[in-house]
Amino acid sequence: MHSSFYLPLVNITPFLDDPSSPAAQQVIDDVRRACQSTGFFQMKGHGVPLKLQKSILAAAAKFFALPMEAKLALDARQNVGFRGYDVMETQSYELEFGAPQGQEAHVVRDIKEGFFISSDLPLDHPRVREGRFLQGPNVWPSKELLAPQEFRVVLGEYLSEMQRLSRVVLSLVAATLPYGPASV
Repeated sequence: MHSSFYLPLVNITPFLDDPSSPAAQQVIDDVRRACQSTGFFQMKGHGVPLKLQKSILAAAAKFFALPMEAKLALDARQNVGFRGYDVMETQSYELEFGAPQGQEAHVVRDIKEGFFISSDLPLDHPRVREGRFLQGPNVWPSKELLAPQEFRVVLGEYLSEMQRLSRVVLSLVAATLPYGPASV
């Protein structure tokens, strides 16, 4: 049995240039079709500099090459706001399909490492004091382990780009809906 899968690729540059232009309307239409057919799409023309994309991959490689004890010192499970190192196999998923009737679902561990950061909020920030999910201060490896320019600065720049891009994508997806333009 042969199956094929098509993953739409959408160049969002016209939407970034002028969301009200006819070219941007074509982008909106392409995204709408992608969301209705496959449920997702790839983007190009997003404006994230290639140099930054390469820098984030290099920073990740340096962090994940650290000794396990250095990474575990930043274990996100021990930090306010779940910031820091996401230890391999600490997340799992239950797969109910394929489990015989009356038997427990099969548990699959997520075989990946990660490093979580977001907006850096001090412990006395109202959202942190209220115990809001994923709200808190970022944690970082010591500068002796990883120079700030090679990790912290790169991750901060990438976070800013991803926050910008997420607002663009929200606006773009909102524009595909029949409710009118959104301001995100």
